[in-house]
Amino acid sequence: MKLAILCALLLVVVLLLTMFYLLFQPGRTYQSSQPSLRSRQAAVGRAVLEAARNDTSTALMVRAAVQAAPEEDRTLASDLITALPRR
Repeated sequence: MKLAILCALLLVVVLLLTMFYLLFQPGRTYQSSQPSLRSRQAAVGRAVLEAARNDTSTALMVRAAVQAAPEEDRTLASDLITALPRR
């Protein structure tokens, strides 16, 4: 009788430990998640603008790229582009 009670108690403890392990373990998607597309695009934009601030030829290429962009993008980038150095 004692052995059956001890086995049942051990089984309950093992099940509880397993449940807590599975409950609080970070999943694979959490561990291997990548930054969002928006944050990656923002990082590229910051790098390009920093390069354009430091180099006039890069600034000219960025200006040309923005002028070739759709109207909405040109409007959004207008204040950033005006801050870039001219020739």
